[in-house]
Amino acid sequence: KIAWSEPPSNNPITGKNGSLQKLCTVSLRACQELTPLIQAIYEELLSSLSSPSDKTHGETETTTNNSVKKLKQDNSAFTIADGLVQRLLVEELFFRGKLFRDIVGEEEEDHTLDSDENYGNERNYYQIQGLNVPDHLHPLIDKTRHRIRSLAEEHLLSSDETTEKPEGNDRIRSNQHPNISYKQLTIFIDPIDGTREFSTGKGDQCSICIGFANASGKAIAGVVYRPLSEGGPTWVAGAECEGYKECSLGPSADAKGIRNGNSSGDGDSYGLLTTNGSISPFVEGLLEELDVPRVKSG
Repeated sequence: KIAWSEPPSNNPITGKNGSLQKLCTVSLRACQELTPLIQAIYEELLSSLSSPSDKTHGETETTTNNSVKKLKQDNSAFTIADGLVQRLLVEELFFRGKLFRDIVGEEEEDHTLDSDENYGNERNYYQIQGLNVPDHLHPLIDKTRHRIRSLAEEHLLSSDETTEKPEGNDRIRSNQHPNISYKQLTIFIDPIDGTREFSTGKGDQCSICIGFANASGKAIAGVVYRPLSEGGPTWVAGAECEGYKECSLGPSADAKGIRNGNSSGDGDSYGLLTTNGSISPFVEGLLEELDVPRVKSG
């Protein structure tokens, strides 16, 4: 049974202000702050799987209130974890994109949240795509929201920039400004990559994926974080153009002789993290070309 009330050990935030390394390590810290909430929702899902009243396979967009999951119109799975993780990252960590060029999320959002008068309203987090979040999760949501908000305000704002304060964002104080280095970046978020697995008791196979692309659309940095890995969360992060890379792949990597480490040289043996299932000929060729072992996600 998973019952974590506090985030796992926090990875240090490193890198200069405005660097991709700092953006990656801040994003990684946010994922760590999200972990207790994700685990609590997963416990709800595990309970529902053993409940005779669970009707997941017959649910539609009109799923009953207080459920934590449903099927969308395209028959794909959706849970409140998908909606909450994306909303917390977009609204609290990335300032609704006001510090960046754009944000692209996997899940559809309620466009009424776009108005500035709704920005930061805690009620935005208690209903997700028609699903009412169970009341006992509200305090954990509020705690997570405030922690991620504080993280962003401390590390993604600068007091020495001369750029103008984004319109309609009262979170940014008069002596704080967005870091101009990030204004051309587009953020891509898949809040729960592997929702079907997450909602059917295979949570160790799901990930939070956050990617950053430059103005030309080229992927230049990112974080993949697995909150429910056996033995504790595992993750990889990197920005090739800055020579930044680090990972913590857990027991499955240790068993293959892969050392966890970072770009400072602490750990110089790496593997390629893949899906737990079949892989494409391209990935097979990449494994051979890189001459690294495969690390399955499950």
